[in-house]
Amino acid sequence: MQFANIFVAKISLVVGCLLFTACPHKSPVQPTPSTSNIGETDYVDLKAGWRIRVITPIVNSGGYIIPMTTKVEGTVITVTTGKDFLGYQTDYYDIRPSDAGMVKIKFNHGETVIQGKKTERTQPALPLSSQTSDGGFFRLVYLIRISQHDHDMVLLASTRHDSLHDLTNSVVMDGLNNCRVSEDSSCTAIPKGVGFILEEKIRKNGKTQWISAR
Repeated sequence: MQFANIFVAKISLVVGCLLFTACPHKSPVQPTPSTSNIGETDYVDLKAGWRIRVITPIVNSGGYIIPMTTKVEGTVITVTTGKDFLGYQTDYYDIRPSDAGMVKIKFNHGETVIQGKKTERTQPALPLSSQTSDGGFFRLVYLIRISQHDHDMVLLASTRHDSLHDLTNSVVMDGLNNCRVSEDSSCTAIPKGVGFILEEKIRKNGKTQWISAR
């Protein structure tokens, strides 16, 4: 059991690394003058043909934070998870073209891995609800707090590009307090502990593969 826990922990750490390296460096948002010191902000606009890979931990007690214990013996660091951590679910969303340069996000499929057993899922663990189900402009905003590896993520959507710009500035100015839903826009905060990775398809060495979108 100890070996299994260590193995699962390694998987969890890999998931975390994937999340960290998925933070692209795009043009910084230029908000209106503000006295709020929120640091550097990055964002990326979703494009048709991309996909979203969402990795959600399955924790027996609920929530998304994996309980871990770290043990240091000399130069060896051992990270183990408790029995509370059961596994994780990976969900895939397609980003499809819509009218007037907009896109729409559609759930494709999901799969869980619990105690090494993989199972297909027809429902996502973390639904991406939106007011713009038929199409909109989508933007993933990274709110940097301490470093590029410590941030909040917010998925914004609007049927009007100017509204998306205004909503971006509002979230940048006051964080998740301005994560609101209106008649033509929506805002979905990505919970801490959940991996949210944008990917694009490329062809390399004669093979098609998905890589982190940058």
